[in-house]
Amino acid sequence: MGPGVAVAAKPRRLATVAIALLLAMGGCSTDRAKSNDFAIYKDLMRQVLPGGQKAAAPPKDAGLTREAVEAAGTDLLLVTALNTGVDAAMVVFGQNGGTVTWSSADKRTVSLRDGQIVATRGLSGDLMSAEIPAASTIRAGAGGTARAYYVLDGEDNTQREAFACQLSRDGAETLEIVGRSHATQHVKEVCRSDGRVVTNHYWVESSGFIRQSRQWVSPSVGYLLLRRLNQ
Repeated sequence: MGPGVAVAAKPRRLATVAIALLLAMGGCSTDRAKSNDFAIYKDLMRQVLPGGQKAAAPPKDAGLTREAVEAAGTDLLLVTALNTGVDAAMVVFGQNGGTVTWSSADKRTVSLRDGQIVATRGLSGDLMSAEIPAASTIRAGAGGTARAYYVLDGEDNTQREAFACQLSRDGAETLEIVGRSHATQHVKEVCRSDGRVVTNHYWVESSGFIRQSRQWVSPSVGYLLLRRLNQ
């Protein structure tokens, strides 16, 4: 479970949304879904593989349709593990202050603050917590930032890794996400530690809302692609 969860959604609601979306996504048959709903959903957000393995190309929209998104009746976050190409549709599980925790039906979670990942639970090599820049700094798309990630190692010990980062703008981009267009500015953040370089990407709307992002989580999880499907 993600940190700082104050209000939990009903498990049945999570399951209902997840199963409805699964039936709209490619690669799942109705018969199989009826026989083992939760097993299928777990396949979509299975424990991500260690880094260094060949990444599968993620489907553009994971086979979802705009009709399926609207029928879900709740905010949805589509998460793709880029080192495996595995997709999961998540719903809000809880909120504590500015931190919103999104969950899959099997309780794997991603916690966001101002659109930035601050924790995960249920993945391989979870991000336990993070120190992140202010949202206004990301939106500005210029200047230096600092980050620190607290990550579980192979022996379940928390290791801190600090990064010095530099922001830049890559220009205007129009995103097409599940049948809807979004005008954004593409912001890139290159972060360096003593032994690692990671690059985060944010597609920011004029309101400051992060519509899509590609963010590093940990050495074993690698990058997650996050797409907000409604709102």
